[in-house]
Amino acid sequence: MRVTSLERTVIDSIADFTKIGGLEELLRCLALIPSLDEIKLLEVLGAYERGQLYQKAGYILEAYKEALSLSDTFFSECMKRSSSSKTYLFDKQDDFVFHQKWLLYAPNDLKKLFYEVSYYEGYKNRTAGYWRYSIRNCVKRK
Repeated sequence: MRVTSLERTVIDSIADFTKIGGLEELLRCLALIPSLDEIKLLEVLGAYERGQLYQKAGYILEAYKEALSLSDTFFSECMKRSSSSKTYLFDKQDDFVFHQKWLLYAPNDLKKLFYEVSYYEGYKNRTAGYWRYSIRNCVKRK
């Protein structure tokens, strides 16, 4: 049985979040993680060799910077390796704003989006999905 690291799971999920339940599900899962190893995150990002993934990961993980214990150095590295092209977090949406720092069109406030969706869906009363289950197991093994 193949097992990936928590950091690999996070980056893989950011790379393909539209295929694993969407942005809101990704944000819920990130909220369950106590911390991440930024060296491992950068190694996984480097394996992808995609500047746009650095942009997306930097933008998304910055919303959880304190909770995940990520340093400014991590985000500086993401910015340094980011694409110089403007891009969209996912398919163009009317409510996207441009985030100059990341050269990314995306929702204005990810945490607000997470809390609005969580409240609306009664998140705490829902059964945990496979991805949340995987994250919990990775966290327990650390």
